[in-house]
Amino acid sequence: SGKATSVGGNVMTCAGGLRAVKYGVTRDYVLGMEAVLPGGKLLKLGGRAHKDVIGLDISRMFVGSEGTLGIVTKLYLKLLPKPESSASVLVGYPSLDAALSSMSKVFAAGILPCAVEFMNETVLEILSRTGDVPWPDTVKSLLLFQVDGSRETVPLENARLAAQLDDALWSMQGVGKEEEDRLWAFRRRVSSSSYVLGPDRIGGDMAVPRGSLLKAVRRFEAIAASHGKRLIGFGHAGDGNIHANLHYDASDPDDARRTAAAHHALDDAALEFGGSLSGEHGGGCLKDVGKQLGADQLEAMRAVRRLFDPQGILNPGKGY
Repeated sequence: SGKATSVGGNVMTCAGGLRAVKYGVTRDYVLGMEAVLPGGKLLKLGGRAHKDVIGLDISRMFVGSEGTLGIVTKLYLKLLPKPESSASVLVGYPSLDAALSSMSKVFAAGILPCAVEFMNETVLEILSRTGDVPWPDTVKSLLLFQVDGSRETVPLENARLAAQLDDALWSMQGVGKEEEDRLWAFRRRVSSSSYVLGPDRIGGDMAVPRGSLLKAVRRFEAIAASHGKRLIGFGHAGDGNIHANLHYDASDPDDARRTAAAHHALDDAALEFGGSLSGEHGGGCLKDVGKQLGADQLEAMRAVRRLFDPQGILNPGKGY
């Protein structure tokens, strides 16, 4: 799916979409696996060696296949030392345009945060409607950064980051888990707060090149508005992964129709920007992966799937 889970103690794996900008995604951490095919045959792919170039890299093919090739029964994962320290800063701007312009300055300065989240104007509205917020009314868009490393380097990285965020209207910093959790609580509230716009939701997690993020979000907002909807736009700004959520009332046939039409139009727009229909959760059943994959590529993928699962019993109807 593109995600992995943090491990406690003094080691960690990739922490999923939030920290992919620095640490990468699941495929970067899978050294090998054991998987069972339909009929019971066991495949042993890769292993504990960090360097292994013998044969085709079938284990990478299994990563993100979401149960369509076999059942993974054992994984060999690469672990990283858990950072000694981290710090976060929540930064407010008058618009998403200003926020993402400021983010560009951070990367241009050679700073690599482990996480960069963005929230558009609609997100700030729903957060304000559903709870107390610390930022002034002039703030319409937020960025949330996190840097990590050793106890000695994090204050230096934090200072470098702050120097590039001098055009912000408002900011709040947190060092260490307790202080940082207070900042990340606003990001975690987004999904639950969004239900003020409707009892049902269709979610998207399209990905676009980072330089196209602002234009893509604005295009998504326009598409939503043309169908009488509002786009809840937030996500992982550091790697161009946009959570584009639409809320509606499933008991209203017209609302459901307009929302579905908007959702599919968002997918089309993501491809116009050279992006992907999904940055995290695979093809699923809602996405027409044929929009992104050419006919030859799609048939090659189906042929691979038939090789592992000739009877088509694994996750039938899934994506491709």
